[in-house]
Amino acid sequence: MGKEDIEGIVGGLKNAIERGANLEKAKSTFLNAGYSQEDIDEAVRLIPEEFKKSGKLEAPSAHLVPSLKQETGKPLPEIPKPEIKQKKKHPIQTMLLLIAIIIFILMITLLGTMFLFK
Repeated sequence: MGKEDIEGIVGGLKNAIERGANLEKAKSTFLNAGYSQEDIDEAVRLIPEEFKKSGKLEAPSAHLVPSLKQETGKPLPEIPKPEIKQKKKHPIQTMLLLIAIIIFILMITLLGTMFLFK
């Protein structure tokens, strides 16, 4: 698994400890969720010892897991936008519509001319 997975495990373990959970219980939860023992052990090594003992972080906002963009320098993956399928008009339909508009304009013009010269 990658660096992002280990960072997620670190954040999850810190969160569990802050909420009063036992570190061993939190580790077993990640193991049961399918994470490898090696990644969990690596994450535990990244947690400061004083945090493991006290359940508190040095800085109040340090318990938040930084975003991937801040941590790795990689942009966050974009969420694909749903494709809106537009109904394509066939050239014949477009041509028929254009002819109908031209006939309508000619009829209005013809009727207007007949009305004026009566």
